This record gives sequence, structure tokens and C-alpha cells, in this order.
Amino acid sequence: MPTLGAHQPNYIPWSGYFNKMALSDCFVLADDVQYSTQGYTNRTRIKTAQGAQWLTVPVLTKGRGLQLIREVRIDASRNWRRKHWKALCRNYAAAPYFDLYAGFFDNLYRREWHFLADLNIHIIGHLRRALGIEGPLCLSSELNIPPCDATGRIVQMAEKTGCARYISGRGGSTSYLREGAFREVGIELQYNDFMHPVYPQRFGEFISGLSVLDLLFNCGEAAAQQVCRPREADIVLEQL
Repeated sequence: MPTLGAHQPNYIPWSGYFNKMALSDCFVLADDVQYSTQGYTNRTRIKTAQGAQWLTVPVLTKGRGLQLIREVRIDASRNWRRKHWKALCRNYAAAPYFDLYAGFFDNLYRREWHFLADLNIHIIGHLRRALGIEGPLCLSSELNIPPCDATGRIVQMAEKTGCARYISGRGGSTSYLREGAFREVGIELQYNDFMHPVYPQRFGEFISGLSVLDLLFNCGEAAAQQVCRPREADIVLEQL
């Protein structure tokens, strides 16, 4: 049964994001939904000697009202690219697999980006390939979905992509789902209980929910196995 996954195009997302993508036959990046300043669309977390640290892409919001994600412009007056690249180098240069992925991000941060969605989609596309995730990746703005509520949008995404099942994450974000609407059109609703992998990290006690870069820099190819692993039990990766 073809499975649909969907999510906003977040900035260097966490492992659970790519786990859901790996379990989907088609994954839709929802770039034409409202941008939220409280989400992860313009920020991610990495690990430092002082604990978790936010990396935030500055965006232009003042006086612009409600914006769709694809409309959000990056604040070019802020030196965020150099700051983010230096933070990755400072905290991960000694990680076992940093050099394997560093070249992409070095080039990424040398390039000027104007729109947040363009930046995020470019990163997500690269990371899914690094994780060995296959299957179509498309933008919701390309599906020509008419105005409707969140559940209606997902139902139409499934219909337009030929999927008979929708996979959703758990948590507060599921409150928008009208389960009956899926049953009415014969689309199965499935929840993904992602079991966060435990893996070797630098700087002491393990911290979960970080950017998938933490997993890639520390574990390399083994990271793909962690993200794509069936959801059967807690995952513990032995010291490499």
C-alpha cells in the first residue's frame, strides 16, 4: 500500500524527520503552509561542550504579516552563514565522520541564500541521499491543492500522489487530524512512534532530538541504518 509522508521543510531536521521520510513511498514538503516563528523551519539544535545549542537562520517577519513558508526571506544583513559553519566546525571537527559530510556544508554556507524554503529543501535533498532514502520528494505548492483545512490538504496530497496510507508523527501536532475524514475516502491513517536511536556522542551524556547532523558526523553510514530501522525496540548503537 503506497504510503504518504508530509512535513514542513525544516532547517537541518532531526532523525525522526528522516525516519518518517524513509517509511514513506512519497514525501511531500509542505512549503505553502503558514510559517510559524515557534517551529523548526528556521532553526535546529546541535551539541556543544555546554549542552544543546540552537542554530537559527534569521528571517524577515516584521511588518510582513502572515507568510507562507515559501515566501519567507532570509535576513541577509545578519552573518548567520559564517556563524553556523564555525559552530559545526568547532563542535564536530573531531567527530569520526565530520570530513565525510563537511564539504557539502562548507559550500552551502559560502553561497548566498534568499529564501528559507530554498535553503531547507536543498539541505533536505542532500541529507536524504546521504541516508540512502529513496522515493519521490515533491512540494505541496506543486500539487495545486485548493484552500481547505489541514486534514483536507493531506487527503488531497494522498489522492494526487496515488497513496492509500498517510503516516503521521505523534505528539501535539496530531490534534489537527480528523480521523473520520480519512476513513470516508478510504485512506488509512498510521502513526509513527519513532524510537530515537542512542549512539556515541561527544561531550558527555547523550542528548536526543538534535539535528540529524549529530548522528551523521558521529556515526557515518551507520546513521542510515538507524534512521531507516523498523520500529521494533529501542535502538542502541555500540561504540564504533
